[in-house]
Amino acid sequence: MLGLLASDFYKLFHRKVFYICMILAVAFSAIGVFTLGYTVGAPYGMPDLDLKMFGYNGFMVLTQGASSVMLFAMITTVLFISNEFSNSTIRNVLIRGKNRFAVYASKLIVVFSMVTMYTLACCGASFASGCYLWGMGEPKQELLLHLAQGFGLFLLVSAAVYSFIAMLAFLIRSTGGALGTSIAATSFMGVILAGGQYLLLRWFNLKIDLNNYWITGYLGVNQGGVPSSEIPRILIVSLSYLVFSIAVGMITFWKREIK
Repeated sequence: MLGLLASDFYKLFHRKVFYICMILAVAFSAIGVFTLGYTVGAPYGMPDLDLKMFGYNGFMVLTQGASSVMLFAMITTVLFISNEFSNSTIRNVLIRGKNRFAVYASKLIVVFSMVTMYTLACCGASFASGCYLWGMGEPKQELLLHLAQGFGLFLLVSAAVYSFIAMLAFLIRSTGGALGTSIAATSFMGVILAGGQYLLLRWFNLKIDLNNYWITGYLGVNQGGVPSSEIPRILIVSLSYLVFSIAVGMITFWKREIK
């Protein structure tokens, strides 16, 4: 297992896509903070609003950068896994007698590590940008607890999201198909669920917010401020997707033939 992990981390760190996507994610994180004054003030006719007067500082925007991780980590995940099939790397590994569960687990650990690295880099970029614009601010205990809660929940939700994306990559095995399916699932599922929600209300008079049960709907928890009443549902939904994705991915990878 350790040999597989070392090999997978070596391959990840020697792929240009890992660094290109990280640089782009970090850049978007910084841009998001620099344009925050315009984003907040423009609707009120104040595009040059100075957010420092409202108490904004580096700590307040520390976790905002995590919002930029999604697309770029998805691209890296899909390319990292699908290329292993297209280059017959996984086939060669299995010929050497490596356990399929260990191979799958190694890929998943590397993906989770990559997402964590992206998240930390993006949070660092948003924090540095906030410090440059408004100063660092005081690390008050209440604020730090608020940020820690949001960051912890975001990592759990991310683990569920990227285990799902990794499952799709193992199932589809082609870069274009896996990437297209992943983008569709994460970007357009909200529209499909809204349609299903409307039909449930119209046909059965059931008012159910289906987005509460789709994992990507919780990626905004990095902003913090999640009501305590919603935390159990976030935990249950995240863990359900995590277990489901890992189980389906591992079982299908175990049973399907590798060409």
